[in-house]
Amino acid sequence: MRKSISRRTGFLGAAAALAVLTALTGCIGVRIIGGVEDSAPHFRKGRARIEAIHRNHPDRQGQARRLRLLIHDGSSRKVIKLSIPVWIVEACLKAGEKEVRRSSDLSIERRYDVAWRSIRDISGVGPGLLVEVEDEKDRVLIWLE
Repeated sequence: MRKSISRRTGFLGAAAALAVLTALTGCIGVRIIGGVEDSAPHFRKGRARIEAIHRNHPDRQGQARRLRLLIHDGSSRKVIKLSIPVWIVEACLKAGEKEVRRSSDLSIERRYDVAWRSIRDISGVGPGLLVEVEDEKDRVLIWLE
């Protein structure tokens, strides 16, 4: 009798993990475009989306639902488009915050120059531009929608 209960529990746990994994992968959008010589058209579209958001939410009012990243890796000539629900981002930030508290000898804030407490409630920021970085080869655009 005990073996059948533990097998059933193991199966149910595996099924639950598979269901969660399937739900999470359905929520996250990833697109990788190779052989990109000129990333400007991709970034123009991203900037146009951000400008529309700022026109519709001039004071960043409203709640952000998705974090969007647009990355051009010049050395590999790839454009990466990533879309993640804010609730997943916040869950990851919470997990990271717990790890920061646990490992007092390793200060992530000092090591990576990140103000962890200022970004942990990212949905409170509201829709709009978060980060734009550009150097000779690479570009990054991050915003909330």
